[in-house]
Amino acid sequence: MHIQYQYISSEYHRRYQRHIFKRRRIIRNDSRTMSRRYDYKFEVTKLKAIMSTFLREFNDKGYIDQKYTINQGYIKIPTYFSFKYQFNDSIKVYKEFLSEFLLGSHTITIDFSNCKHADIANFALLNICRQALLEFYNKYNANQYKQIVRKILALPSHLDNKTNKYLVTFKYIPLSSDIDDGSQFMPLDLMRGRHSSSYRGNVKSGTASIVSSFVKKAASPYGYELTTHTESLIEGYVGEVLNNAEDHSLQQSEWYVNGMCFHEIQHGVDVIEVNLAIMNIGPSMYEGFEKTKEKNITIYQKLEKYYEIHKKQFSITNHFERENLFMLYMLNDGISRLKYEDSSRGNGTMNFIDAFIKLGDYGEENEQFLPCLNIISGHSVLTCDSRYKPFVQNKVHRISLNKEQDQTKLPDKNYLHYNSSYFPGTILECKIYLNKEHIQKHQNIINI
Repeated sequence: MHIQYQYISSEYHRRYQRHIFKRRRIIRNDSRTMSRRYDYKFEVTKLKAIMSTFLREFNDKGYIDQKYTINQGYIKIPTYFSFKYQFNDSIKVYKEFLSEFLLGSHTITIDFSNCKHADIANFALLNICRQALLEFYNKYNANQYKQIVRKILALPSHLDNKTNKYLVTFKYIPLSSDIDDGSQFMPLDLMRGRHSSSYRGNVKSGTASIVSSFVKKAASPYGYELTTHTESLIEGYVGEVLNNAEDHSLQQSEWYVNGMCFHEIQHGVDVIEVNLAIMNIGPSMYEGFEKTKEKNITIYQKLEKYYEIHKKQFSITNHFERENLFMLYMLNDGISRLKYEDSSRGNGTMNFIDAFIKLGDYGEENEQFLPCLNIISGHSVLTCDSRYKPFVQNKVHRISLNKEQDQTKLPDKNYLHYNSSYFPGTILECKIYLNKEHIQKHQNIINI
């Protein structure tokens, strides 16, 4: 009995020890898990090593800096989240967003509560920035013992329901009864392509086809039909613009296409509003042209002559920056920074502008619905609508942005802006309106 008691006691002791050791391991592992879950700041020395080309370019252009983190994660969207109307304030949003995420330590709250108007270009860029940051976030955490926690929240607008529809579409906020007013809205999912891709031709042609289908589908509630010829032209024009975006992109960077349409009542009229944005990151149009001026000397001298003519017309109240005017000159047929490589270059963007202005010709009947195309590049924003649309002169498409349709005269200063802030790349943003009665009047078919 005594021997048996000793045996049981030893076995009990060994079991008790195993239990204690196991519990110590659990406590130690729990402690490690807790320390991994609650770290809030990236190690600055590791940021650049895993930044994408997109983030690195914005970092190089001064967008990512500790001075933009003073609001501790709170980012206020301007009244007009628009490059055309509030360029500098819109650029500030991206500086704060990128800096707060990468250098800050707080939950990020993007406040749209006082926003009265937002456009597709800004929502597309905000969406691309968010995706780039989340890709960085996942890549960083995959290689770190201490995990980072970062949340991005958004507050809806109190002043503009369309802004809230953008927020719903891009999954910042859920659809609520306050936002759902019975109107319809349809997104064109973000598409992207990379300059270095061996299949870039297929990617571009596929994207151009999707954009054409998007325009066609947007108007389907009206029984709106594009001719096969028109569909092919739109695809071709979008493809040409993507070629241009690819030419101006940084190596290893991507071009992007995003869109949104709304079917709703505006100014008492039933319309479909179609919005499209095409974007690349890299040198601005002007910077790209300046870099090739030695090889492209014939074209460059031609633009210099226009600039000298315009400069003589400057006054205290009406003058332009060199970048502004060169951007306008470059849109005309036959002008390209790569003309020295291929004499056929230089028509793609003008064809695209002309096509979409014609598609949105309802604006000629009702000025509340003017088609509008903005080109945002570097410091500049150029606007084209049916007031100053492209015209044909000597069988060549031209644009002057003045009522005289004269390239030797200064453009309307309301259509060509220079800003103190800078965007590292180019965005082509267009908006057109479709109306059922107008379409029926034109036999439901638009010919370009």
